[in-house]
Amino acid sequence: MRKTVFIVLIVSLLLVILMFPLMLTSPQIQAPSDTGHLHHLQIIVDNADTYFYKQFLGGARESADFYKAYVEIVPLEQGKTDSLTEAVERGIYAHVDGIAFRADADMDIQRLCDIARGNGVQLALYESQSTMAPTPNIATNAYSIGTSAATLAIEATLGDCRAVLVLDKSDGDLSANRSLKLQGVLELFDGYPNAEIVGTHIVGSDFMATEQLMDMLFANKVLNFNIVICLVETSTPMFAQRILDNTLIGSVLLIGYGALPETLDYINREIIYGSVCPDAYEIGYQTVTELVTSLGSDIYGNYSSTTLYFINKQNVSEFILKQEEDIG
Repeated sequence: MRKTVFIVLIVSLLLVILMFPLMLTSPQIQAPSDTGHLHHLQIIVDNADTYFYKQFLGGARESADFYKAYVEIVPLEQGKTDSLTEAVERGIYAHVDGIAFRADADMDIQRLCDIARGNGVQLALYESQSTMAPTPNIATNAYSIGTSAATLAIEATLGDCRAVLVLDKSDGDLSANRSLKLQGVLELFDGYPNAEIVGTHIVGSDFMATEQLMDMLFANKVLNFNIVICLVETSTPMFAQRILDNTLIGSVLLIGYGALPETLDYINREIIYGSVCPDAYEIGYQTVTELVTSLGSDIYGNYSSTTLYFINKQNVSEFILKQEEDIG
């Protein structure tokens, strides 16, 4: 019995000796490192799965490579009201170099800027409608988005336009003095006697809120509108599908926002008349550029307006091809 135990011990010892070199050379899992980068930046995002954010983050990373910056993507905690403010504060107290985020219209940006400066952290906004914020702000001009969408609506209806306008929660309240997009639509419509807004609604990116709004709008057999101007990226294809399901193609026209693959498909099938689309890649690139170049400076309120595209049946194939190339 003792001899058997002794043999087992010897064999076990030999196995350990033989495996020791392998243990030294086997790859080890390590946490990502930002070694060699000049700056540590955070970009807070709502939903990285949207086409906007995929393009936006592509531009941000391209700019970060140029400036040798390490970019940390921080997704928001969904369904939590104070999630954005808390995420910004966590980044500030972690003493990163800079933080970029998309601010809600009612957010206390001044307070966050004061805290950030006290901790040596630079803030930047992207696609935020607060043009007076004391921080770099990279956005598509909201007023131009409104006038561009209204131009498409007038073109689609030949000037006989009874429009329902759907806005994102970040666009502000329904007062024309707060929402630049609403101002843009109203002022463009002023030049056309038969153009009017018959309803304005805010849904944000909440799918359930969009479903409830569509249920309300399409409940009556006789509709008081002939076009929907939906300036919410994620809601645009939902409205297109509802128009298709209700066999209202031609009776209710749709102007959308953004370039989701579904949106482009609906434009190609002539279910959506056209879409107003910001250059998300450019916004991402400029966001990191403005953030890095403003580090350690006294320039706080630099506003940068980025490119805006019209997408319709005539040019949608170009955008579809570009998406296919991006997907690979």
